Amino acid sequence: MGGHSYVMDQPAELIERYHRWSLAIREAYRALSAEPDYRYLFDPYWVRADPYRVTLPRDAVAEVTLHVRNFLDRPQRYRVKLLTPAGLSVEPEVLEGQTPPGGAVESTFRLSASAELTPGVRTVVFDVTLDGKRYGPWFDCIVGVE
Repeated sequence: MGGHSYVMDQPAELIERYHRWSLAIREAYRALSAEPDYRYLFDPYWVRADPYRVTLPRDAVAEVTLHVRNFLDRPQRYRVKLLTPAGLSVEPEVLEGQTPPGGAVESTFRLSASAELTPGVRTVVFDVTLDGKRYGPWFDCIVGVE
């Protein structure tokens, strides 16, 4: 917070006011959410690819790590179907397993581009299901085909 504005001589009151606001807004988000943990609706990274942007020469293979986070205090089953545009292939097409309570898991998948695919940018979409509830295609990664 202090690095985003002017230097404050005595910031204690402002910091305390910001702290109270942050607790209140967290409770407001919780009240708005029908999920068991509000972060499933507000955290844009609970499913993410590493790297997010992949450079992929045609007729080559790139490995990507998918991270799936669990905010709950119990294990959680997940299923992620990897949706690719024409000319891109993914192996495996589905990643599934279980996340530990309050933890995360990593899975690796491989992307390949056909020799006939024209260079350009493509998107691989992650269709997510948790404990049998389908969230749909919420997350993605970008593939630059060379």
